[in-house]
Amino acid sequence: MKRREDWEQRLHAWHRETLNVPHDWGRNNCAFRAAGAIKAMTGEDLAKGFRVKVRSKKGFTKLMRDEGWDTLEDIADAFLTRTERPLRGDLVMLEGPNGDFFGIKVGKTAVGPTQRGLEHVSMLQMKAAWRVGENA
Repeated sequence: MKRREDWEQRLHAWHRETLNVPHDWGRNNCAFRAAGAIKAMTGEDLAKGFRVKVRSKKGFTKLMRDEGWDTLEDIADAFLTRTERPLRGDLVMLEGPNGDFFGIKVGKTAVGPTQRGLEHVSMLQMKAAWRVGENA
């Protein structure tokens, strides 16, 4: 997987376009949001074929179980390589008050969905990280 030359502009545009999209287990949970951001940067849709199978939290849990994934980290491990030093645009697992969730590193913060909507969250809350492609 390789990032497009204009991946930063594409990621910014994607965040702007999806900023007010409400949470939806079938299209806009933290895993599908992360996959959308990765698609914006690389052109590859890691969630292709999965979105149509999910309509609820129960459905997302069933999808995970059917794929052999016990945790969100298992999902990321299935598609990406872990890194100890995430760069801008890499996927990160963040600790939140309602559980762990995916975000995309954008500097000293990561952008991820929270109960209040899409927010910048301190990288101090990072629990794990995965490299998203090679830079163009």
